[in-house]
Amino acid sequence: MARPAAKALMRILAIWLSKAASRSSSAAGFTLLELLIVLVIVGAVSAMAMPNLLRLQASWTRQVALEDILLQVRKLGAVARAGQAELQITEAGVLPAEALVPPEGWRLYAPQTIRWLDSGVCLGGELTVANAELERRFVLQPPLCQARLAP
Repeated sequence: MARPAAKALMRILAIWLSKAASRSSSAAGFTLLELLIVLVIVGAVSAMAMPNLLRLQASWTRQVALEDILLQVRKLGAVARAGQAELQITEAGVLPAEALVPPEGWRLYAPQTIRWLDSGVCLGGELTVANAELERRFVLQPPLCQARLAP
């Protein structure tokens, strides 16, 4: 929804454009004052929109990172089966660490150890994914450990 100031600026711009369009052909072109007014209007509208665009970009970046982590968690069973080794997520993080590499600034931990057996079967548990701005808890249901947002 547009702010009242933005609506007023758009009305002024529409009036100015309609007057400019009704000029006679002998007065072609724009004056310096008209160009400055347009630049001020464009600058004001941009200044109002920029904070929302920055918040949108930050939200999108967080969502992409979270989806990347959950995709890696879904693949842990296959990683355990392929390496014939047990994997764990503990309070300290993922063991072995190379099994899951979270994006920069993110960490994973589990209050109680979540284990993937060497057969790829997951024993389930609760997983917390966090960064400086967000912390989400997920429930991993055995045997495949598909992540579901915790209540």
